[in-house]
Amino acid sequence: MTFFSYVAPPRWLVEKVENPFHSMVVVGSMGSGKTTWTLSLIARAVEKLLSDGVDDSEILVVHTQGLSMLQTLALLDSASIDFPKVKYLYWFNDDAPSAAGQHGRRSMSAENVAESQFYVVIRHELERKGFRGFLFVAHATQVYHLIDITFRRTAKVKAFKDYPDEPSDLRIVGPMLGKAYLRKLREITRMVYSAKSYEEMVAGLSTAVLKYVGAKKVVRVEKKEIPKGVAYVSNAARGNAQHSHTAEVPAGKCKAPISKREFRELFRRHGLRGDDRNVDRLYEALMRLFGYLPVEEASSSCVTPSVPSAQSAGHKPRNHVTT
Repeated sequence: MTFFSYVAPPRWLVEKVENPFHSMVVVGSMGSGKTTWTLSLIARAVEKLLSDGVDDSEILVVHTQGLSMLQTLALLDSASIDFPKVKYLYWFNDDAPSAAGQHGRRSMSAENVAESQFYVVIRHELERKGFRGFLFVAHATQVYHLIDITFRRTAKVKAFKDYPDEPSDLRIVGPMLGKAYLRKLREITRMVYSAKSYEEMVAGLSTAVLKYVGAKKVVRVEKKEIPKGVAYVSNAARGNAQHSHTAEVPAGKCKAPISKREFRELFRRHGLRGDDRNVDRLYEALMRLFGYLPVEEASSSCVTPSVPSAQSAGHKPRNHVTT
């Protein structure tokens, strides 16, 4: 299987393999083109699927920034996705370390443990919602070792967008790429940040060095938009808002069924450890995730706002990709 078929799989893989899962980590500092490169790669994969006869209603593209995987699942619920109809799900977890539970330095926090536990069974969680198809997850990070270890170690593709200047980063990335491809990565970085022309900068932004199943290669992806008609869900508007379907994580106004103090007691009753501040943060995150306000903040009214689906928004979603 080539790298591109790893992203846009042949029809037999979806038909013969139960819920195939592929993933990728994209690494690069701000302005290196991570987001544009990844969305353009997904757009190219979607174009290939459409040309192979896949119906646009069978494809879903999800792009979130600063949301945990658990929060993104709530986002998808709010968008009224018809999961049984979706056969190809592209999930782009942008700026992953900025989200709760996805920072590599907090691997033993309750939030990180919950996120990792969810991720290792993500196929089964989606299957419970009726999804039976191909799942491709891409995680973007500015620093390789700052992304959760579960994301790193399960990704068969590591894509690097700029040269690792820090000695500690070089000790990790260097052995993965080898001297020849480190030199190529350094040249890509120069093209982006010390370009001799606009065309050269665009070429640098469109290029990454990949490690895929042990092999290394340079991959250039020209800037593309997600094709019209394909469902696109995001928590951040990009480009012209009328071409995008954006949704927010449900922010319920209903009083939570449990208080912070009761949650702490329940937490420790099950043998879990953590200081009160971290346990309280987990409580607040979970309550909002499930559409409640913490007891201390809730009003007497109980109204949960609804988020319009892509169909009810009166337009076909489309993404506008920018650097």
